[in-house]
Amino acid sequence: MLRNKFNINLFMMFFVVALPCLLCGEEISGAPTRKSIYFELLGPGLLYSVNYDNNFSSSYVGRIGLSVYPKSKADTVKGGSVFFLPLTGSYLIRKSEHQKYEIGAGAVIITETWKDINGKLKSMTSVLGTITLYWCYSPKSKGIYYRLGVTPLFGKDIGDPSSPNFLVTGGAAIGYSF
Repeated sequence: MLRNKFNINLFMMFFVVALPCLLCGEEISGAPTRKSIYFELLGPGLLYSVNYDNNFSSSYVGRIGLSVYPKSKADTVKGGSVFFLPLTGSYLIRKSEHQKYEIGAGAVIITETWKDINGKLKSMTSVLGTITLYWCYSPKSKGIYYRLGVTPLFGKDIGDPSSPNFLVTGGAAIGYSF
């Protein structure tokens, strides 16, 4: 019960504090904001994710992503879905005008939904921590954006909250900056 309360509070805190900042993107100390939409293989979404980044300045960026996976009927009585919501904040270290290193951390909210034998909708939510270590290329203004990196995930297993997990995945992304 306490774990579910913590997850709900963390989720609500994101929507009240972080989401408006990600979507508005005000300028910080005169630096123009930049936004990117991209598709990532692996990374915090495990197999794939579709993401939105917002640079708050030339050094700070926030990210929100989404992955959806169907659950097979072998896993549940009537199938279901698993949703991954990666939320990260990162610091950018400029290597050149177009290349940057990204170092950050955040959370991945995982929600499983399924129908039980009586057709009643059930769900379970878990939160994993993540670290982002990326090399990024972005054009000076608008254009193609790509990045490569490593994204360790850590936390408790969604199926067995008593077992700790640590998983290191790589990530490769391509998208558009505007």
